[in-house]
Amino acid sequence: MGVGEDRISALPDELLHDILVCLRSTRAAACTSVLSRRWRHVWAHLPEVILSGRDAPPPPRVSSLPDSVDAALAAFSATAVLLERLHINIMSCPCLRDLTLCYILVDASDISIHSDSLQMLSFSIMGTQRLEVVTPRLEHLYVGEATGEARISAPKLARVVWCVDTYDPHRHQFEGVGRRLRLLDICGNFIAGLLMQRFDEVDKLNLGIYNPHRIEPYERFFSETNKLPKCKTLSITLENHHGLAPVMLHLPRSCGGAKKVSVQLIDPSDYTMCCWASCPCRSEENRKIDGIDLNSLEELEITSYKSFEKELLKFMEQLSRCNAPILKKLVYGHRMFQYPSHTKVVYEKVRSMYHPKIEVECYEFLDGMWVRFD
Repeated sequence: MGVGEDRISALPDELLHDILVCLRSTRAAACTSVLSRRWRHVWAHLPEVILSGRDAPPPPRVSSLPDSVDAALAAFSATAVLLERLHINIMSCPCLRDLTLCYILVDASDISIHSDSLQMLSFSIMGTQRLEVVTPRLEHLYVGEATGEARISAPKLARVVWCVDTYDPHRHQFEGVGRRLRLLDICGNFIAGLLMQRFDEVDKLNLGIYNPHRIEPYERFFSETNKLPKCKTLSITLENHHGLAPVMLHLPRSCGGAKKVSVQLIDPSDYTMCCWASCPCRSEENRKIDGIDLNSLEELEITSYKSFEKELLKFMEQLSRCNAPILKKLVYGHRMFQYPSHTKVVYEKVRSMYHPKIEVECYEFLDGMWVRFD
């Protein structure tokens, strides 16, 4: 209201940083330096830098973008410890720690990333023909778009998230990467086995599995996952889970040493597809519990989002007959039960399958939250 006290400039730097970060543009934040002496260097201490060719009219030439990024970082005063994220479209820069690349290429192109400082890389560039990553300090890698070929040289790589449906060990190569990871997260459908064969041991293994109603890919899944890396925690998201029991009996047989197994069952359809008589999931060979030794299993957690009680209870009954001498806890959650009495029936069935010394918890999803059933 007219000339008065500049209350915004009087705010502490921490609040001004929060305001400028909300602009989602480092260029726009830097423009505030012309407001007054108070604002001259505020932007240079932001915890996040976002650089994009969309910010500057006319758009800069691709060859000039790395230079503009380098210039911006040279003016940026935040230390490497305070700098949390750097999001740009495509570039090469000598002072990055965390890089996210999200881009759509008009024509298929090769992408090359060389960095001596990069520790985290999130790669989602659509249209990449060949990807080359040479990063001696890289620890975390996320791949969200398919590439024709890939060569990844990262001797310190510890966490890999692979969320594409293609992986070919002849075309996608990890060079200088060890045989052990802290995390391997595979979201693709039937590339799981081929990628997992690259590693011998994983602290936590996350698998996203989709079981199509076709014989050939179903059998290929069993073949490619015949041997899983040794892991402490095995987390499985199983979509369209026809033949649940064979798949869930197969995976523990292939994976040794897991202390905790977590299974989330999701059916994307609104109806249940019945298997045909020759479906491999009906094979007695795939339903055998012989050879399943769960000596290390301490906790089993199952969450179901559809009413597949018959198949699920069949699996749990078969699992109860496996050798699991130190199993201590079984957690079961279901969010489609409509009546408490129904939940009670399932709970009592599950409880009767296991030794009284094994703690069994049952949860139902009510009013947007999980509630323990007692």
